[in-house]
Amino acid sequence: MTTVFFVEDSAEDRALYRRFLERDDRYTYDIYEFESGNQSLQACQTKIPDVILLDYRLPDLDGLEFLTRLQRQTSNSRISVIMLTGQGDETIAVQAIKSGAQDYLVKGKLTSDNLRRAVHGAIEQMQLMRQLKQQQEQQKLVGAIALNIRQSLKLQDILATSVQQVRQLLHTDRVLLYQFTLNPLAWALS
Repeated sequence: MTTVFFVEDSAEDRALYRRFLERDDRYTYDIYEFESGNQSLQACQTKIPDVILLDYRLPDLDGLEFLTRLQRQTSNSRISVIMLTGQGDETIAVQAIKSGAQDYLVKGKLTSDNLRRAVHGAIEQMQLMRQLKQQQEQQKLVGAIALNIRQSLKLQDILATSVQQVRQLLHTDRVLLYQFTLNPLAWALS
């Protein structure tokens, strides 16, 4: 289930976005609606959405200010933001992208297809970013395991360290390592 925040002061526009996404056959959505930027920023403290559909003109702050506050508030979590505006101003679009928005759509040209396409792109980007972060964490742990193994010359220390760190890497409570001893004579005969 993908969590989406609609940050839009127009009830009609929120209803339109909801209809467009409810017809999506690729993803299911858990949708939260907010009429102001401050309401949604407050909600982000307890629930981190995957995607935010953000109106550029809100009653309490504009979309660029919202993006700045969101980045400060959720520095560890990357959220895909799709900026929506009534006017197709290229300057605002460039500023929005530079400020962290993933996409920029003009409400007057909004169709169910281009909204879903933008949301799908945002979801796929989030999934790739999470996979990349997980791979980086795994590589960091593997590097730490290798370093700890190299620092110890005692087999028992190597095995104990390996078990502990592989448990962390795999997020499991048990790991078994087997030690096989080869008969040097059998090795030479084969």
